[in-house]
Amino acid sequence: MAVSAIVFVDDVSASLAFYEAVLRTRRDHLDDDGSYGELDRVGFAANWHAEHNLDFPFRANASSEDPAGFALYFVVEDVDGTFDRAVESGADAVWAPEDKPWGRAAMFRDLDGVLVQLGDA
Repeated sequence: MAVSAIVFVDDVSASLAFYEAVLRTRRDHLDDDGSYGELDRVGFAANWHAEHNLDFPFRANASSEDPAGFALYFVVEDVDGTFDRAVESGADAVWAPEDKPWGRAAMFRDLDGVLVQLGDA
């Protein structure tokens, strides 16, 4: 079974650029209208896309609000360096890199306030 995620964001292009810089990877694609893009197994869709396609209220992710009840988790080679790039790129630190029982880890909130945890490979 493969798992992927779609994160609803304010600006898909800006989110892709943020994650490209932080994770040092490249986007798979960005739709011509800017409403959807992918980076590895994570999709980013514009908030208006959700509002248009859902028949119930939608709460957008926002850095000014409490985070939603989920976190993206990325396994990376260099937790410290990746965390530093995230914060330098505008993320808010939740907890700095530290050794946990399962390995080196850190957490930040991205540009849209989404919780992101990093773990070592």
